[in-house]
Amino acid sequence: MSHPHATMRRMDGEVVIDRVGQAVDLLRAATSCVDIDGLDPADVSALHRLLVDVEHLASGGRTRLARRLHDTHEWRQQGHRTPAAWLAEQTGTSLTQAKETIATSEDLPHLPTVDEALKSGKLSKDQTKAVLPGARTSPEAEADLVAKATNGADLREVRRQSREHVAAADPDPEATRRRHHRRRSFRDWIDDDGKWHARIEGPAEKGAELRAAMKAHRDRFFREANRTGKPEQTEAYDFDALFAALANGGKGKGQGKGRGRERTVIGVVDVAALRRGKLQPGDTCRINGVGPVALSAITDLLGSATVKLLLKDGATDLAVAHLGRQPTAFQRTALDARPQVCATPGCGATENLQIDHVRPWADTHQTT
Repeated sequence: MSHPHATMRRMDGEVVIDRVGQAVDLLRAATSCVDIDGLDPADVSALHRLLVDVEHLASGGRTRLARRLHDTHEWRQQGHRTPAAWLAEQTGTSLTQAKETIATSEDLPHLPTVDEALKSGKLSKDQTKAVLPGARTSPEAEADLVAKATNGADLREVRRQSREHVAAADPDPEATRRRHHRRRSFRDWIDDDGKWHARIEGPAEKGAELRAAMKAHRDRFFREANRTGKPEQTEAYDFDALFAALANGGKGKGQGKGRGRERTVIGVVDVAALRRGKLQPGDTCRINGVGPVALSAITDLLGSATVKLLLKDGATDLAVAHLGRQPTAFQRTALDARPQVCATPGCGATENLQIDHVRPWADTHQTT
């Protein structure tokens, strides 16, 4: 007896179209007559799982098919300039999304594990998008990411692992960072409902710096909402925190008074990489909350945010270096314990004193 999947692979296009058409008609008839509010709870879960399967199969099938659109003449006959423009109209999505679908489809012949998962409906559209960057780096990474995604791993964890694979395979992180800087952009628009949208893209460490500037404000808004009994979504606090940080010159709460404790970017780097001035395979260089970054991403943050750097020697933590402009708690205590008199020779002032760097920060990037 032949395997049913083998039979399916030998079916010609006309038979496939006929069978899929029948399945669509059956699905349409079944879903149009169901009484959603009258379903038993167990039936709700069962039906939802089936519809998720249908959605994944349909999305995977469309993605696998997309690379063949340029072979057809329908998009040109309907007056579209490209297959992507035709696809965007057919699916009700943006031109950018349509281009991404076609690009994914063109990659699939080189990604057999992803292709098989799409064929069997095991990957959602978002899972596919998360898996692809890392899957493109090696067959081992592809298998690892597909296994994680199809075995119930959290989508955020799949994205993080995918970024890790991309970073590990990057032959020149500094060139990648320069490319991200060149392609930095800010775009905003008003939608049909009158709501404002914005999209920002740039180097990852700039995102970490912005998040650090927002943190104190976001925490404050969260505490106030809990105190008043009017909690909101995290995204709402982030929105308010962004504008509070902008209004405060990008400073966190209390930073205007010179404390700077709320705005902190934490980096982890191998001391050997710092000494040689470049990364080698296997070196650690990352920013918490961002992931792997170029070595220059750490050094460029100095002076623009309070940076704390964990120095490593392989798997061993060596020391924590405070790289920001502001003094550490230890340094502040030592300063306060000194005689409260101006250190400038011959001055002797004891009022309105300021803490300053003996050697300018711009020259040393150190707070000693």
